[in-house]
Formats: sequence, structure tokens, C-alpha cells
Amino acid sequence: MCCVYCRHSRACAADYLSWETASVQGAEAIFLLLWRRINGFFKRTGYSLAQLGR
Repeated sequence: MCCVYCRHSRACAADYLSWETASVQGAEAIFLLLWRRINGFFKRTGYSLAQLGR
């Protein structure tokens, strides 16, 4: 993968953009998975995030 400062070729920049897009989508998927698990845990235990904030 190319570094951010490398602007010598368009292929390089396109490569970086596609890598960045894929990593962002991966992070979102992981976050959503964790969020569902956390919400499921709170539902099972009877807690809610609102109660924790008090």
C-alpha cells in the first residue's frame, strides 16, 4: 500500500483510496457487530444505556 504523501501516480492514489474505503467499511461492520452484542447484553440483564448514564 502506498503512503498518503505519495502522489506520483494515479494508480497509487486510487489504490490508497480503495484500501481506505475497505478499511472504513470493515471498521463500521465491526462497530455494528459490537453494538448489537452490547445492546443484546443490556436487554438480557435489564440494563439500558440511559440508566448507565445517570
